[in-house]
Amino acid sequence: MTEFGSITSFDSSAGRGTITPEMGGAALAFRTSDLAVTSVAPVAEQRYGYDVRKAGDGKSYAINLRQQNKSDTHKEQAEAQKG
Repeated sequence: MTEFGSITSFDSSAGRGTITPEMGGAALAFRTSDLAVTSVAPVAEQRYGYDVRKAGDGKSYAINLRQQNKSDTHKEQAEAQKG
């Protein structure tokens, strides 16, 4: 299920960042390779949709990050509510 959050930080030279879930909880780490579009670097406060992957170390990570715009937001939220 797609979750939504805001970019907290992104370091393009390290290829890593964090996203804070809208529904609360700890910020999740992600890598440049986890971005659906890698040609545009995320900026703090931008809204992204993402999936969560639990790694073998027990930590959760954001994957498949997709920048949201107003029309994407409504479409994705409607799809998520359908189940």
